[in-house]
Amino acid sequence: MPEGTADNKTPNYYRGAASLQPFDVIDAFGLDFYEGSALKYLIRWKQKNGLEDLEKCAHYIECIRRRAEETLPEVRRGQAGGGIQQGPKSA
Repeated sequence: MPEGTADNKTPNYYRGAASLQPFDVIDAFGLDFYEGSALKYLIRWKQKNGLEDLEKCAHYIECIRRRAEETLPEVRRGQAGGGIQQGPKSA
């Protein structure tokens, strides 16, 4: 088995302390392509491509943000406590 892999298919940089892989989290949370890709690059950046992976992560997060703005016009930034909250619907 090549060094750096746990099962000859999954590189160690995708395995966390709990042996979770990105697809485990993607499936558990029902993430779409953009969300899953952002997660993948965020998880591996320190062990694989460094800043390049963080830039890719940021790109996918920007795609998610743009899509949210386009598809959810009632979304607004949350007040105290952070997060995004859905605004009141117009009559």
